[in-house]
Formats: sequence, structure tokens, C-alpha cells
Amino acid sequence: ILSGNDITFKEIVDSDTIARDLTINSSGNGITTFEKAVGGLRQLGSLTTNSDGTLHLNGGTVKAEGDVSFGETTQLGDDTTITAGSVTFGGTVNSDFNTRALTINASGDTVFSGAVGGFAALSNITTDAGGSTRILGGSVRTAGDQSYGDAVVLGSDTTITGNDVTFGSTIDWS
Repeated sequence: ILSGNDITFKEIVDSDTIARDLTINSSGNGITTFEKAVGGLRQLGSLTTNSDGTLHLNGGTVKAEGDVSFGETTQLGDDTTITAGSVTFGGTVNSDFNTRALTINASGDTVFSGAVGGFAALSNITTDAGGSTRILGGSVRTAGDQSYGDAVVLGSDTTITGNDVTFGSTIDWS
């Protein structure tokens, strides 16, 4: 567990020969920043950030054997691919000043608890065919395409705004 106010990783964050879990607890509305890939060479066991502050993903890649859970607002500073057992965004997800793509490859659930692209639209969003995608935040907005390869479950009335929107499986509500 790593705790502090503003936490910045300037280099690649990898596990050693064993996939290790990383938990980051920022405080005081701190900013957690990954400047480079996470699990780029050797994936993590899991990655968890708490609900305080903002997370900046600038490295383009996040890989974990287990779960990835981002508790706070997430800002994409690069086109980003996340590969994990499950992926949860506890807050909103936005691009920085440029539209950014988000690709999620998860065998379990992908959960968007807050609005996606509400403040700054993503360029596109893609989920793979494993698991399901749960949209709980009421809106997903992209400047380009959206492709959901897995079953989509809506947790509230939802507005989806994009160029071409493709659902590869069922759409349901919970």
C-alpha cells in the first residue's frame, strides 16, 4: 500500500517475477499519475486506487492478472488499453485536452460508475467479448465509434452519444 497526497510514477510500473498487487491511497484530493505503462513488461496481480482525488493515465497500457479498480475520477492522457480480470471505474472517465481512445479487455465485468466523456469526450471506446459491461453513470460520449463486444447492462437511464455504436451481445438493465 502506497499512501500520500500527489503520487507520480514517472517510469514503467511492473511486478517482479511474481505478479504483485498495488494499492494507492491518495489524500487531500491528491493526483495519482502514471506517466508510463503499468504492467507493461510484467503485469501486476491487481491495481487499486482509492476514491480521493484524480487519476491520470498517461502511459497507454495497464495490465493485471486480477482486478483493476480506480476509485476516483480518471483522466486519459493517452490512448489507453486495460487488460485485467475485471475493470471498475468508480468515478467519471474523461479525456485530457485531446480525445483519447479507451480499450478494455476483461474476462469479468467492466463497470463505469460515473459518466464517461461527460466533461471531455473520448475518441472511441471498445470492450472485448469476455464478461459484461455495466454502465451505471447515465452517459457515454465519444467523438468517434463505440463497440461493446460483451453483454451491456444499464444501471440507470442512459444516453449513449457517438458516431457508430455497435453492440455485439445483449443489452439489459439491472
